[in-house]
Order: sequence, then C-alpha cells, then structure tokens
Amino acid sequence: MYSIYTVLCLTTILVATISIAPVYSTGDRGIAGEWVKGEPLNATLSYSYNKSSKRLTIIVEMCFRHGGYAFRITGIARHGHEIIVETSVLEYTGPTIQVVKCVKDNVTIGAIDPGVYDMKLYVNKKLWSETRLYLGVSRGETSLPAIIALALVITAIIASIYYITR
Repeated sequence: MYSIYTVLCLTTILVATISIAPVYSTGDRGIAGEWVKGEPLNATLSYSYNKSSKRLTIIVEMCFRHGGYAFRITGIARHGHEIIVETSVLEYTGPTIQVVKCVKDNVTIGAIDPGVYDMKLYVNKKLWSETRLYLGVSRGETSLPAIIALALVITAIIASIYYITR
C-alpha cells in the first residue's frame, strides 16, 4: 500500500487545493477573493469554414496574465454580413497560479453562405477586435465585381466627356 508519508503529502496537497480553489460563478465570494470582470492580455479569432455544409466554426483564443481567469463565448449574432461574437471574462481576485494562461473556446454556426463577412469580438460588452472573413471565396474573387463596376463608371465618364466636347 502507500506509506504514511505519501498519504500525508497527498492529504496536504488536497486540502491546500480545496482551500484556495475558486468557484467559477459570477459574484460568488471565495475564501480570499471574488470574481470580477476582467480583460485578456490578447485575444485572437480564427475560423474554419465548410463550403459544402455551410458551417462556420469560430475559435476564440485568449491569453491571461495569471491562472485566475475564466472565459466563455456567451453569444453569437449575425446581421447580414456581420458576425458578432460575445464573450464573458472573469478574473479571480484571490490567490491564483502566476503563469500566463491561454485558453480556447469555439462555437459552430450553420447556414452561412460563401462570401465576405466582418466578424467583431466583444469582451464583456466592449469591442475588442474586428477581422474580415473570406468564406468559400478568395480575396481576389471578392474584388472582381468592384473592379468591373469601377471600369464601367470610368468608361461612362470618359464617354460623357468625349460626347460633350464634340
């Protein structure tokens, strides 16, 4: 079996862990701290898109200055070609591990047609970052209609000037 020394060490570690481990719940007080709104050191958005199923998976990664942070995606909204990702970040004010902590969360949404979308990341209702998504199209494809429209406008202007000066 285990020696008395091993049992005492494991018991001491267990008691110490339980006594300082925060409970993730908005507003609950811990032994020596509480959960308050926090901010990450940085946050990145990445994504994968399946053109055949029209499913978009959004990955949010946040890095924090210590281990006493918790975050989760709390909502996704889509308005035309704009996608809004809402997140909640909480910081524990009590004792925590003092290491940089990076965490990922993801969400998948469907029925997204190919095209160009603007995605905005909010942290605790505050705009944190924006990025442009090219879903099922290349960057060159998206600018082609604009180039054709511009060429038509320039042609019309030149034709108007030519006929006016005649």
